[in-house]
Amino acid sequence: MPLFHTDPHDLAAQRHQAEHERREHLDGLWRQADSMWTRVQLDANARLMRSTRRLQARLERRQQHLLAS
Repeated sequence: MPLFHTDPHDLAAQRHQAEHERREHLDGLWRQADSMWTRVQLDANARLMRSTRRLQARLERRQQHLLAS
């Protein structure tokens, strides 16, 4: 159901309605893109933290090995 009830011959009202709907769709698209980008960043941060922990553990094991030698 359209948001505006317009005369089918009223081009200005139709243009206004189309612009309104376009803005709504673009706003929705940007909200989804922002949400996706946030998830990507969280996933990247989680991978980076895991990689950092693994590297730290590897360095600690190497240090212990060198001290034991």
